[in-house]
Amino acid sequence: MYEYRALVARVVDGDTVDLKVDCGFHIYHTVRVRLAGLNAPEMKTQEGKDSKAWLMSHLPPDTEVIVKTFKDKQEKYGRLLGVILKDLTNLNEELVKAGHATEYDGGKR
Repeated sequence: MYEYRALVARVVDGDTVDLKVDCGFHIYHTVRVRLAGLNAPEMKTQEGKDSKAWLMSHLPPDTEVIVKTFKDKQEKYGRLLGVILKDLTNLNEELVKAGHATEYDGGKR
């Protein structure tokens, strides 16, 4: 696992976030991160909209976070898989605990 400091650019949906990753020397690179270990409902459903709203309430733009990636592994849509920590709280786990996502290991749903 690799850890990076980042700023939230935007919440895309209930399990995807755009982050401005701090590369050092005031250089940032924006990447799309798929929250690892979970699956949120699709945006066309009310549950999907609720999931995104929950995540947006915890990750407003420019929030400082730590993102842990799995050897910079990408999933089938090219997003990095990661765990987002805000104030040492694992938001991936909190999203599942709040009932806005289900655990998902990448296999068939």
